[in-house]
Amino acid sequence: MDITAKEWEARSENGLPPYHAVDQYDVGFKYHNPETDDPALKAFFTDDLDALGKEWKGASGIRGVFSDRVPLYMGYSLPAVEEIRPPPKGFTACLYCDGVYFDKFGAALLASLGDGCHVHLMDGDWKPALKVIESLGLDTGLYAEQPDADPEYYHSIRFIRWYQFMKKTGEYSCLLDVDAIANRPHTDLPRAEVGMRLRPARLEPWNVCNASVCVGKANRYWKGVADYIYHYYLQDKLVWQIDQAALWAVWKKQENDIHTLGEKEVSYDYDDDGIIWCNSGRNKWLKNDPDRQKYRSKFNSIIIPGRETPAQSLLLLEKEAKKALEDLNLDEAKRLYLRLLRRCFEGMPQKPPYIEETERQNRKIGKILYLPVEISARELSSREWLAEEMARRGWQIVVGARWQMQEWENLPPGVILWKSANTQDVGVFTDAINAGHLIALMDEELFPMRPSMELYGPSVDRRCLDYADVIFAHSEEQKKLFEELTETPVEVAGNPRTLLTERAKRGKRVLICTMTGTLNNYGRTFPEMVFGTVKLLGGVSEETFDFLAYQICHEIQGYGLIRQAISDLKPLKPLIRCHPSEDVAFWRKMGDLDDRTPFTERLNDARCVVHVSGCGTGLESAFAGVPTVRLGEGGHGLSSMIGKGVEKDIFKAVAEAKPQKKPEFAEVTLPDAIEGLYEGNAFKCSFDIEKAYQAMDWEPLDFHKNKFPKDPAGKIIAWRTALWKP
Repeated sequence: MDITAKEWEARSENGLPPYHAVDQYDVGFKYHNPETDDPALKAFFTDDLDALGKEWKGASGIRGVFSDRVPLYMGYSLPAVEEIRPPPKGFTACLYCDGVYFDKFGAALLASLGDGCHVHLMDGDWKPALKVIESLGLDTGLYAEQPDADPEYYHSIRFIRWYQFMKKTGEYSCLLDVDAIANRPHTDLPRAEVGMRLRPARLEPWNVCNASVCVGKANRYWKGVADYIYHYYLQDKLVWQIDQAALWAVWKKQENDIHTLGEKEVSYDYDDDGIIWCNSGRNKWLKNDPDRQKYRSKFNSIIIPGRETPAQSLLLLEKEAKKALEDLNLDEAKRLYLRLLRRCFEGMPQKPPYIEETERQNRKIGKILYLPVEISARELSSREWLAEEMARRGWQIVVGARWQMQEWENLPPGVILWKSANTQDVGVFTDAINAGHLIALMDEELFPMRPSMELYGPSVDRRCLDYADVIFAHSEEQKKLFEELTETPVEVAGNPRTLLTERAKRGKRVLICTMTGTLNNYGRTFPEMVFGTVKLLGGVSEETFDFLAYQICHEIQGYGLIRQAISDLKPLKPLIRCHPSEDVAFWRKMGDLDDRTPFTERLNDARCVVHVSGCGTGLESAFAGVPTVRLGEGGHGLSSMIGKGVEKDIFKAVAEAKPQKKPEFAEVTLPDAIEGLYEGNAFKCSFDIEKAYQAMDWEPLDFHKNKFPKDPAGKIIAWRTALWKP
């Protein structure tokens, strides 16, 4: 447990709210003393803004925007603002965002607030917002500007626009994050000159002042915040969280009194008597975050006359598309799914979220190996094999669910064999490095993929490659591709999956492997799946849209061929094996369904595997020497290059099917490679891994259970997590 978590725990034990300061003096640490040799952190702990700015002068990212030398600006040269509707009188709730964000979140917030609001749109057509305001019959102001900007502009310049608004009206008002909801009228908030939520026990100055709900009146403080942000706007240095950096820096420079908003006024626990329910942070709209279900339920219940909410509209379109697919109206399914994809992209932020950078440091580790697993049917068998091998060499090994294992600061330092390198993994890598672990990357998602820079480019985030201590390649061809992308050492170590499939016995059943995980995702809606995938691939771009559009079209074509195969092979009573990420209910009425047995084990029962072109099951079947039939052409996987694709006479193709030639992969030297990584960073200490896991508080959701339905083979120490000892 890190020092901030210890402090929050101590606050709870002493009757203080762990995450909300009770007043402006209740920040920092009361019960623990954070020790540091970092002069910048020392300056932060002593509120020395001048020293902090000097230490971080020239730094990149959020650290580079701290200074007490900000000039007084007489005005702000910003894009012109058009008044569509005049603002109301009295205490006003102000909403600032772009048109997309208003459509997705702001309209619902406005409906929950009622009268006394002012909307300021930055980019986009203001007419839909005007229509919402008129349909709700509210006394609401509307301004619009067209800066042709980005989220950094919207989230920071709003403080300049808010100051201008307060100066013009002379009234008290509140500034709200647009993805919040009013559970009680905003007029229940206090009228304060300067008011906001403050957060105790923080190690970063930009996380002390919370910008979700601010109250104020035009004064020296809010003028200082506006000047501060404008100063960095002129230098083209607007970064994510600069608004909160400005709130803290101006407070320390001017030594203002802050009315501290509490748990009821800024509610993240969604109390029934809370005023503003806030919803900032990661995964705010994903169903696999049960802590926010109360918020999502209230948000989805808000009705705006004359229109569906964006979420409702997308769900109806998804239902229509899936029905067309099931009815084998494939052209219509393609049209609807691509329209749905475009609608999803329109509703997403145009830039990926800010992720703090880190640098590789010298780290000493115990003889501990962490083997995170996401999809057990794909990865578990090879991880169990590696665990047995490394245990014989004197290692402690943890094989388990990746989600729980990502609490790296609570686990003793060891080697992490991580299984992917996409944008969502960057935060995982930085957390692991900062917790003292070494990272060995062996990308399981690239294992079945064609070795092509066209595919590797959008599939990996170069920061992951650069942060890794070593990259283990499956083949010489893959090694060359990695070396074009990073300077991190790349070592060819093979992949145990090639060994395990070679051991498969031959059976009597025909397996039909489905591949519609994009269209038929389990535990997530299609929009949630798109949002997650775009995060994995690094944000909204033409490249990510084309990547997903190709996958959708390929899956629709493949679905039609799978349905044909199920019909043609009915006399053979085939076993339908769903992709691990799919909702099996979609296939239940079509035949005998396989359970979640790992594919390497299921191959023992197979006399022939029928798969969509590009599917990874075709590759593993080739390694096992099991005859295959490839349906159609195309796909991103290596199996698209194995055998000949068929679209008719599938029964005959199965009867005549033969084993395919095995692709070239390197000999498995992975255990030796891991040993080599440890030798240069060894630290001998007796760590109690079981005790570390007992201290973790993590509960799986259905989404996790679907991906990981059985325990690993070792000693169970947590949900789907096992320990091997020497």
